[in-house]
Amino acid sequence: MKQVRPLLLVTNDDGISAPGIRALIAVMSEIGDVVVVAPDKPQSAMGHAITINSTLYLNKISKENDTITEYSCSGTPVDCVKLAVNEILKRKPDLCVSGVNHGSNSSINVIYSGTMSAAVEAGIAALPIVGLVAFLIGVILSFQAAIGMQQFGAVSFVGPLAALGIVREMGPLITAILLAGRSSAAFAAEIGTMTVNSEVDALVSGGLSPIRFLVVPRVLAGILVAPILTLFADIVSIFSSMLTMLIYGIPFVNFYNGMLSAVDIEDILSGLLKATLFGVVVSAMGCLRGMQTGTGAAAVGISATRAVVSSIVMIVIVDGIFAFISYKTGF
Repeated sequence: MKQVRPLLLVTNDDGISAPGIRALIAVMSEIGDVVVVAPDKPQSAMGHAITINSTLYLNKISKENDTITEYSCSGTPVDCVKLAVNEILKRKPDLCVSGVNHGSNSSINVIYSGTMSAAVEAGIAALPIVGLVAFLIGVILSFQAAIGMQQFGAVSFVGPLAALGIVREMGPLITAILLAGRSSAAFAAEIGTMTVNSEVDALVSGGLSPIRFLVVPRVLAGILVAPILTLFADIVSIFSSMLTMLIYGIPFVNFYNGMLSAVDIEDILSGLLKATLFGVVVSAMGCLRGMQTGTGAAAVGISATRAVVSSIVMIVIVDGIFAFISYKTGF
């Protein structure tokens, strides 16, 4: 059986002719099938901007027999990602790598950076898979709880219990695991590519801190994206649980009232705080494994795999610590 290579989307904010993206393409092509969609000119500090008042132009600059397909776009980095995901690619990319950036993406610059916004846009592209998994989790959790509660004539309590479990535990946990498979691997691959190309060593030689320029922006991105995706997952899971309980004769109104009696603002904040910690863990582990990348063509792929495994292990450990603290403090 022929092994299918992963589909990799490469973009940046410095333009398709920038040296950084050329180096990134060379390394990514050894890992999977690369499709490049990048701005036709530098688009630094565009943040999450999209083009709305002018015509977007997309030009295919690679030849028909080229192994790597490349497009230049007249828009912003986020325009590039949107066009790639929605128009160019026949399926969702397995990994989106944005960079290698020319200049700083640290501190407050993370808000304006086109490179970081392209990465965040790829994270937003995770909404469909997060929504699907969250929907199924809500259905499964409700069905399993209802089977047990039905024996005691307490099916009406399934809704409040499911909502509480989703908000405090399942929503943050499932979202974090999905982020580990996407963002952590992406961070490890991007920083790993820079490590293989000695760009991290160049930063150190220039008196610049790799932690400040490479790690901090990505951790901030994880802190921003994780709670948003978790809140989305909570809403979808609770909605699917409400639909499931209709089968057992529990109307929406009864489910909603029971949920309000069981779930308060502290439970929601607890789940979002946990999601934020998971975002830090996922981002940090991806950056760490990227920094630890060795030499050779397979090194980046190995680092990406280690990042996913390490992130999931750390998520479970942090979840256990958080559960113990919640037990002791009641939060």
